[in-house]
Amino acid sequence: MSIPSRNNPTNGQAAGSTCRRAAYCGAVGFKPNFGALSTRGMTPLSPSFDSIGFIARTVALAGRAFAACGGPQPLETGLGGLRMGLAPVDPEARWRRRRFRLFATPLTRFGGGRARSNRRRSA
Repeated sequence: MSIPSRNNPTNGQAAGSTCRRAAYCGAVGFKPNFGALSTRGMTPLSPSFDSIGFIARTVALAGRAFAACGGPQPLETGLGGLRMGLAPVDPEARWRRRRFRLFATPLTRFGGGRARSNRRRSA
């Protein structure tokens, strides 16, 4: 899907069509992360696959088009209530506990303090 515009054509991407079309035209193709912009109003090919992208003459124009469409959006599904656990098989493997802590700390932060991490004792 393309919406013609002199400076910032908008393009729907499924299977690389934004970047490929831009490359064929010698332009800049910008595909934001999946879900960064709403696909409301698009005719879906696959809801888990579709995304919005931009084809522009310059990186600056592509960035302005992204900002004009609302820029990055918060995730619809947060991490609140997410639980992560570790069931150690070898209680002597200290590195596993350290890895668990390294992973659990950012998870808790991203979840706004609502995500929890639990460590279970080996039986």
